[in-house]
Amino acid sequence: SYPPNEYILRLRISQASKLLQEEGMSIKEASFHSGFTASNYFSRQFKRIMGESPSQIRKPDQTHNFLFNKLISK
Repeated sequence: SYPPNEYILRLRISQASKLLQEEGMSIKEASFHSGFTASNYFSRQFKRIMGESPSQIRKPDQTHNFLFNKLISK
């Protein structure tokens, strides 16, 4: 179980990941639509949680299936 702030951050990162992969949004757009005001902070947190940078997630030649449970379970 995560502290509330970390849990919410992970939900926002999950949303951003979906926007990047499914909607094809830019990194800046996905970060702002997910509630981040600084795309630099977003990118650092995204990499910390997902293990890959937002730009790596957007690459069409890679298959990424990040499940909700991976983001919120320890």
